[in-house]
Order: sequence, then C-alpha cells, then structure tokens
Amino acid sequence: IGENKMESGIDELIQTFKEEAQEIFESLDMNLLDLEQNPDSSELINGLFRSVHTLKGSAGMMGMEKTGKLAHALEDVMDRVRGRKLECTTDLVSLFFNVTDCLKDTVSRETTGKNVSDKYSMFLGQLKEILSDDTPSFEGGAAAGGLNDEAEKKIAELRQKGSNIYVMEVKFDEMCLMKSSGAFLAVNGVGNFGEI
Repeated sequence: IGENKMESGIDELIQTFKEEAQEIFESLDMNLLDLEQNPDSSELINGLFRSVHTLKGSAGMMGMEKTGKLAHALEDVMDRVRGRKLECTTDLVSLFFNVTDCLKDTVSRETTGKNVSDKYSMFLGQLKEILSDDTPSFEGGAAAGGLNDEAEKKIAELRQKGSNIYVMEVKFDEMCLMKSSGAFLAVNGVGNFGEI
C-alpha cells in the first residue's frame, strides 16, 4: 500500500508540473508574439524572464535536469537583454521561439522518461555561445556546492534568534525509481517541521 501511495503521489506531482509548464509555455508564446512587435519593451522581456525563471525552478524541484539546464541558459540570455547588454533582434526573438518549442518537447520527454531530441544540444549550444563572452550566470554559489549571499544572511539571522540549523542528506535505495520526485516529497514532508 505504501508503494502505491508513493507512486500515486509522484504521478500527481508530475501531472501538476506538466500543467504548470503548459501555463508557462502559453504565457511565453503570447509574450514572444508581442515581443516581435515591441522588441524594446522592458515589461515584455521582464515577463518572459520571470516565466523562464519559474520553469527552471519547477524543473529543478522535479529533477528534470535537461529542462532546467536549457531554461537556465535561456534565462541568462534574457537577463542580458533585460540589462541592455544584448540587443533584442528579430533573430534573437526567433531563437527564443525555437528554444521554447524545444523546452516543450524536453518537458514531454523528461516526464515520460524518454531521451531528449538532437535539437536540445543544438539550442543549448547556441545559447551558451551567446553567453560565452558574458559575466556570471544565474546559478550562484548554491549550485556550486556553497550558499549564496541571501541564504547565508538568512542563516545568520536565524542563528541570532537562537534557531537550530541542520544540514540534511536523504539517501534513496539504488532500486528506487524517480529519486528526484521522491526527494521532492521528502522536502515537502520535512517542511512540516521547520523552515527549509
């Protein structure tokens, strides 16, 4: 019974992720169409950036590594446009459309356990090429194994209040399927006992 409940919970999480991703893609498509007509619109590029940032975060929580990696590269390029370090040309908007289509396909494949398409590497390479002469990406210290400034500040504040700080490691059996989704469930469970 326990295994059936776990599988059911994972299936629900995947379905929720797919529904959220679909909403994000609808928003991206709509804003990209508008961006074609108004390439200098800060409001549109900020909206696109937020959508991609949300997708990246959701993919990370679900362990959708390929989706997260491509969304992260797209987010970084969009951030360059936001910061006026990169001009929003027709070619760039076309690339945004193509990468969005590739992200849709990647989400579909990752949620069903299939390999990503050849286009995945091609578009990831194009985005990285655009970023190759730029400054740091969005991952920050946490992704490199450390803590970012915001997290360190929060921990310092909690210590001053007398809170106990713990580092927790969750290990799954080698035979466990979809460990990332299991980790997501574990994080949700731990969240009932303290702040993560």
